[in-house]
Amino acid sequence: MADKTYNVESFKGTITIPASDTVSTGTQTIGQVNGVTKTVIFTTPDMQDTDSTAMTIVNASDVAFFSSGTKAESTTSVIGSEVGIIPGDKIVMTAEGTQSAARAISFDIRYTS
Repeated sequence: MADKTYNVESFKGTITIPASDTVSTGTQTIGQVNGVTKTVIFTTPDMQDTDSTAMTIVNASDVAFFSSGTKAESTTSVIGSEVGIIPGDKIVMTAEGTQSAARAISFDIRYTS
């Protein structure tokens, strides 16, 4: 989806944090997105055995350049942020603790290209 009046585009998806007896993460590599983020939105469902998650965006060398901080379960977080993203960067969702069941976390990154 794009709004060419303001040149704002939307990159949406879902990342699954798998069941694990250790702190686990779910990752998605950014494909054809190339621009500057304006708003990062993600929804954390009711988690299993933990209370919160965090979202980071890392480069191809796994260096984080965006971090949401810890966000409570069962909430939608809307974060204003201006960081450049390119193909090969990765979105990483991390559960605060163990997960006895997998959980899907939806995201929507609004960016200008």
